[in-house]
Amino acid sequence: MTKNIKYVPILKWKAGEMAALSNISSIDKKHVVPLIELVLPSVNTHKDKERTIKKTDDEIHAEMVEKMLSSRLGEIPEEIKEFWGVDKIYVDVTLLHDRHKTSELKIETLNKLVEEGRIKGIEIVPVFNVADEHSIVNNIGQLISKKLINEVCLRVTPSNLRDIDILDKKISDLLVNVLKVSKEDTHLLIDLKYLDHSPETYGLLFDKAQKITGLKQFKEFIFASGAFPVDMSECPIDESTYLPRTDWTSWESNVLKNGVNRIPTYSDYSIRHPMYNDSLQFIESTSTLKYTLGPQWMIMKGKKRALHLYLTNASLLVLQPEFKSATYGMGEKFSWGDKKICEKAEHFKVYAKDNSVKGTGRTWDWIAYGISHHTAVVIHQLSNLVG
Repeated sequence: MTKNIKYVPILKWKAGEMAALSNISSIDKKHVVPLIELVLPSVNTHKDKERTIKKTDDEIHAEMVEKMLSSRLGEIPEEIKEFWGVDKIYVDVTLLHDRHKTSELKIETLNKLVEEGRIKGIEIVPVFNVADEHSIVNNIGQLISKKLINEVCLRVTPSNLRDIDILDKKISDLLVNVLKVSKEDTHLLIDLKYLDHSPETYGLLFDKAQKITGLKQFKEFIFASGAFPVDMSECPIDESTYLPRTDWTSWESNVLKNGVNRIPTYSDYSIRHPMYNDSLQFIESTSTLKYTLGPQWMIMKGKKRALHLYLTNASLLVLQPEFKSATYGMGEKFSWGDKKICEKAEHFKVYAKDNSVKGTGRTWDWIAYGISHHTAVVIHQLSNLVG
């Protein structure tokens, strides 16, 4: 394998993800190019402070779209520069939607981000899909012709891989006739989304992607999938649960095969489920600790409205041999997230004596710690793989 280590974490642009990115070590950051998926912002679900009058689904959605257009569009470029910087970053607007004007919402969002990003010196690479509407792809073409962007990222899904000849023609048409951009300025992302495939199916899709015409000409070739479950319902509260990281193990076993045309950059959805639903942001989360251990995740499940359980789980985690294992992690100095977990474990001693003391953290804090540690683990694994 090449020693040019790269990792593309696919992250929703939310508070926890922002905090994790902003605290990546300077050494690891050289190897990371995040792909951020923009989502509609959260809003209050009730019309009154007493929460007795609930808004309808249509009212909630309309308010989310309005908030996106009126305030978030101005905030996101500032956030990218603050939490990531001006280095290259992939931006995807696929998850934005409006009941009547989805394409218009995506186009307006992307245009605003690209324009503001260019002013701020941020290297934004827009992501688009093979099946995107013509208006969206044509708009990206206009951004290229205006020299507002130099590179694009084309996202391919498993359904697109069924017939490589058809996919080749589609890619050629999009790049040559619509965007007028070369493969050398195009990042090709194969995204399997949620990985519930068998190892054989993963290998078949991997091999199909290797047959894409001119594969070595693309500026980047990225292979993504996510195996983290949609929820923790099958994890018991009183014991640690170990879940397989098949997104990593499947990628690793396939890149080490003989006859690989081009080794792809590793990409995953970190400690989040790949599929996103706006309604999930209105569901109360549990105080669960999600910790990446090489080929698996260790889940220490919490409860809703039991924030102290995160402190309890953190105090248990730091005592386990895996926490200081050179294979999985290296203790509190391994990443910013590990340092914060150690702080929560230490705070448990204080909280146990006086539970009126604050410091349990918030849901997005815990997500940030987990993503921070996960990112460091992936970089560590990739380094060992090429070493």
